[in-house]
Amino acid sequence: MEKRFCSHCGSEVNPEAVICVKCGCALNNNKVSSNGVSRCSDELKTLVNVFFILRMISSIWAICIPLIWVIPMYKKSMAYLNGEIEMDQGYKICVLLFASLVPGIVLLTIND
Repeated sequence: MEKRFCSHCGSEVNPEAVICVKCGCALNNNKVSSNGVSRCSDELKTLVNVFFILRMISSIWAICIPLIWVIPMYKKSMAYLNGEIEMDQGYKICVLLFASLVPGIVLLTIND
């Protein structure tokens, strides 16, 4: 007969038990290895894999996309600070919200 372990506290339980006598938690019907580590179903493994992959993809975009707008905002802000171009309040607010807090505040405090 195969040994069965509680997935919450790790204690050995009767293979036919519905709850753990040590911690009182309900026992699930997942497969259990001989060392007491619970293995989840294939559906849960697939779900975890999908969300990890989505997170990795979103992390790549979270790094690359801000660079697409931060670099031009930096260049335009430097041109404004050097007196080469004019900048309206809306753009200064966009720098504050989307690029960087401190440069946005500095730009907003400059009176034209």
